[in-house]
Amino acid sequence: MAFAPLSNEASRELYWQLATLEKSGMPPDVALGQFEQASKPLRQRAQAARRHIRQGKTIARAGQLAGLFAEFDAELLKTAEAAGKLSEVYFLLAGFYEEKVRFWQQVKGKSLMPALVLTLALLIQPLPDLILHRMGYAQYLRETVGVLLELSLAGWAAWRLRALIRLRPVEYVQMAVPVFRDWYIRRQMKNYYHALALMLASGLSLFAALPKARSAVPNSLMRKRLQQVERGVQQGLRFHEALAQLPGVSPAAVQYIKSGEMSGALDGVLSHYVKLETEAITLQNTMLAEWLPRLFYWLVLASMAKTLIIGDGVPALPPDL
Repeated sequence: MAFAPLSNEASRELYWQLATLEKSGMPPDVALGQFEQASKPLRQRAQAARRHIRQGKTIARAGQLAGLFAEFDAELLKTAEAAGKLSEVYFLLAGFYEEKVRFWQQVKGKSLMPALVLTLALLIQPLPDLILHRMGYAQYLRETVGVLLELSLAGWAAWRLRALIRLRPVEYVQMAVPVFRDWYIRRQMKNYYHALALMLASGLSLFAALPKARSAVPNSLMRKRLQQVERGVQQGLRFHEALAQLPGVSPAAVQYIKSGEMSGALDGVLSHYVKLETEAITLQNTMLAEWLPRLFYWLVLASMAKTLIIGDGVPALPPDL
């Protein structure tokens, strides 16, 4: 059964509470019973996950079956269960959704003015034709309110269809577009490094940890690339040497990992690097939240300028005036 994803706000609430309860030693089924006062989708899915746990399933599997955890979250939690680090990954996911909530709040807040400008532009542009009786009220409403409704519907459809981002052609585009590619791979690899650090800290060997860490990467094409790293390590290369052969991997990450391998403290070095990457990515998200509304704003202004420059200009007055 396919489930609509929980909202970012609901996921944030879920993981913060699970992290706190897990750290206190509360069993998973009891922890899921603490969501009786939560929003309806979260409450119902927590109840379903609780039933699955009582049937013998792990928290990651139960949450996935109940639609409580997104596919990527469930894969990361499976890794955490193997590493004995559930509370840490809950905190990681809570921070991840906190970052998304903050990002979209910034975008929405800074999009109010561009949206107002676009609305005014659509309402004002055909007004001269309406006043001079070159169009009727029905046509005016189609060209103003109708366009606004179409734009709203397109935005709603794009949001509802965001799961298409997991389709193979879309994943290929994400990995191929020059400017976007580096930004995207950086975020994929951060998840990989963090999962790997957790498992190494739990005592797993590098050989055992690498395939499990790969499952924490959402993009299937990136996971396939990471298999090359595993084969390189199996053939006798050091981890940093195998990783250096992977396209798009940051040289800084390779150097950090090399120092960790040389010092025998790879898990600690990886954790430190992930912390630095998280701070850098948060800064990038803040900048993106600043510039997306500005880009939209300038597109609206450019569209208005184009209409004034190459449009019909000021309409002539009818003869009877």
